[in-house]
Amino acid sequence: MTSGSGAVPRPAKPVHAVAARPPRGPRRGRTWLLAATLAALVASLVANLQLWHQATGLYREVNRLRLAPFEEARVPRAQLAPVTGDLPVWAFFGDSRAAQWPAPAVEGFEFRNLGISGQTSEQVAGRLASQLLPLAPRRVLLQVGINDLKTVALFPDRAAAIVGHTQQRISEIVGALRAAGSEVIVTTVFPVGALPLQRRPFWSPEVEASVATVNRHIESLARPGVLVFDAAAVLRGADGRVQPTYAHDFLHLSAAGYAALNQALARQLAQAPASAR
Repeated sequence: MTSGSGAVPRPAKPVHAVAARPPRGPRRGRTWLLAATLAALVASLVANLQLWHQATGLYREVNRLRLAPFEEARVPRAQLAPVTGDLPVWAFFGDSRAAQWPAPAVEGFEFRNLGISGQTSEQVAGRLASQLLPLAPRRVLLQVGINDLKTVALFPDRAAAIVGHTQQRISEIVGALRAAGSEVIVTTVFPVGALPLQRRPFWSPEVEASVATVNRHIESLARPGVLVFDAAAVLRGADGRVQPTYAHDFLHLSAAGYAALNQALARQLAQAPASAR
């Protein structure tokens, strides 16, 4: 017991140390970095698988063409069946633009379509004797050339040779058909549509210049038995490209485009003298 009026101080309570928590920022940053790295690895894996698939497909395609460069098996058998009726044959011959061309509303013919997508004039000429001539067609519509000429953008140093080769093959096809007694409708090469972004690295204005050069050559082929049908004039708009209503995509036509062609072709056939057909 103490004397005096002063209060006795109480002992202070001990202060317990509180453990410091580590800052959350760096750990959270590492988590996001790990997630981003994993996402990038997955994306890279998917992209490499797609590239591998594309490369495998291209390799198979190259070797398939080595085995069968004219791709005769791609024509449906029904189109190659022997002619049994009394009607003469009108055949459409060429690339995908010919393959997609519907028969016009013209009576008196049995229509056959021997077009194959992606084919060049060399490939089309290579199928002439084996597929077309055995049908003894009375009339043949020929549309070919764009698959040759679009390679000008890939091989600009060979542009003149590509154009010359295309002209030569078209002339040879027309000549062989006339020698076999067929009437020939040779069409000018269609113009292209609006250029999509993914095509721009593989395109050049020289392609369209080459199309114009080949079309002038086609126009020079007109003679008795050979009718030149200026399909390009029917299809193109003010900018020189296929009119949007006629375009299905960059290289191919819509149903409206083919309808316009068939209407114009029917008019030209009706007006042409017999010697030109």
